[in-house]
Amino acid sequence: MRVAPLSDVLGAEIAGIDVARDLDGESFGAVLDAFHRYRVLVFREQFLDPADQVAFASRFGPLEVHDNRRYNLPDNEHVMVLSNDLRDGEPVGVPDAGDSWHTDLRT
Repeated sequence: MRVAPLSDVLGAEIAGIDVARDLDGESFGAVLDAFHRYRVLVFREQFLDPADQVAFASRFGPLEVHDNRRYNLPDNEHVMVLSNDLRDGEPVGVPDAGDSWHTDLRT
């Protein structure tokens, strides 16, 4: 696993690891240390299904279920679909999710 800073102030790219398959306790400890140091991490070319995504995210702490459950996956309430695609005239995901951002689900 390699950690490469993306700038002098924020962010790092982590390469050489598959977060869905190769993340043992020691490797996750290195990821967590990098997160605390760089605050934003980039993992390129990761192919996570919803269960893999939830498993990886939950290693950082308890997950919340978004209050607006309309766009959550039916079989995984911790994953919300963000999309501006329409199906039969209805959005398949949150169409305006990029308009604002916050982490705590509260406005």
